[in-house]
Amino acid sequence: MISGTSPGTRFGSRWVMLGLLFCAYALSGADRQLVAVLAEPIRKDLGLSDSQLGMLSGLAFALFYTVFAIPIAWLADRTNRIATIAFSCLVWSLSTAGCGIAGNYLQLALWRVGVATGEAGASPSAHSLISENFPPERRGMALALYSIGLPVGIAAGTAYGGWIGSLYGWRSAFLWISVPGIVLSLLLLLLVRTAHNAPELKGSAAHKAPPPLPLRETLRGFCKNPVLWQTTFAGSMAALSSYALMVWIPAFLMREKGMSLADIARSYSVLSGSAMVVGMIAGGLLVDRWQRRDPRASAMIPALAYLAAAPLVLMAIWANDWRVCLALLAVPLALMMTWLPPALATVQNAADPRQRSVVSAIFMLVTGIIGNGAGPLVVGLLSDAFAPIAPGRSLHWALTAMCPVLLVVSMSYFGLQRTLMRGYGGETRTAGA
Repeated sequence: MISGTSPGTRFGSRWVMLGLLFCAYALSGADRQLVAVLAEPIRKDLGLSDSQLGMLSGLAFALFYTVFAIPIAWLADRTNRIATIAFSCLVWSLSTAGCGIAGNYLQLALWRVGVATGEAGASPSAHSLISENFPPERRGMALALYSIGLPVGIAAGTAYGGWIGSLYGWRSAFLWISVPGIVLSLLLLLLVRTAHNAPELKGSAAHKAPPPLPLRETLRGFCKNPVLWQTTFAGSMAALSSYALMVWIPAFLMREKGMSLADIARSYSVLSGSAMVVGMIAGGLLVDRWQRRDPRASAMIPALAYLAAAPLVLMAIWANDWRVCLALLAVPLALMMTWLPPALATVQNAADPRQRSVVSAIFMLVTGIIGNGAGPLVVGLLSDAFAPIAPGRSLHWALTAMCPVLLVVSMSYFGLQRTLMRGYGGETRTAGA
């Protein structure tokens, strides 16, 4: 109990904070999903290849998103984290509007860099704030509730992009979606003022947070901690497979299964968003409950989930009808999202409290470059490579070639569970004792 703060006030303030952080993450997910759902009209209008689309959705975005996360997180640990998130939200919202006025590939790529740079400042600070305001036994679920902002945003972006894009064109979709982000940045700034009068938001102000460690010491500690780097490797493989599917399935359904942009907005957005939310909530609930009895829980949950998802994804890709494809995708989309809450909780529990923002940024750097960056780009390159030998079916074969990665994810997590069994002296073991 924090001195001078009633239980009700503490509960209310930290959940208001979590709600606003959730909204920010949802808007960032919607902004980044627009390129995926509007890929076909953008490709035709600007004359792009699948490799260029993969670069826009993947590597070009992920490089700046992840590389900028570390210096911004380092700064956030020394200033005000909520203010950092508010400014980041404003930057990515204005850059999203800029995408709507891009006249060629280079201009669109530069505006996407602006979106990536803005979004880089949000999650590391948010992870640290949540960890400092929720105890270890509730941290997994709190991080899961924040994390479902991404699939909610992706689903909303898919529905919104398909609807507005089909009625008014892809440029209008980018312009209008920037407005809520600008409004939210102002609401977050109001929370900064509230934080000065709410001691329970103890991670909101620099003088309330533990004194941060030097960046070099943080990097050295990360590399020496087997739980941190093994969780990062396994999470990278999970991100690679999941982001590759999330980015390319809308284009695959339209190009090779006969779905229209309006069908994507009505059907795929609801199914994918619901499935991913269920997966993240399940991952958070399971890790909070199971980990009290077994330290291997955060590894075993995604290991089993990806093992079950692999054959279902393959069956969905080979289905002849888009309705059958969607039905088969529902379960694996949920299973493939169970990895994120356990991974975030494991990283935050294993990190020194003075390093949490930067450690989270390092985790995002690696998983982002490999997952967000390489996943969509590899599928785009494979699709272009298959085009001469499989005209009209190149994306089908590219996605099929990605299915073995799901088994690599499962094996990586089975390896991590042995490390977790040995323990690492973090908060999870203390909380579960």
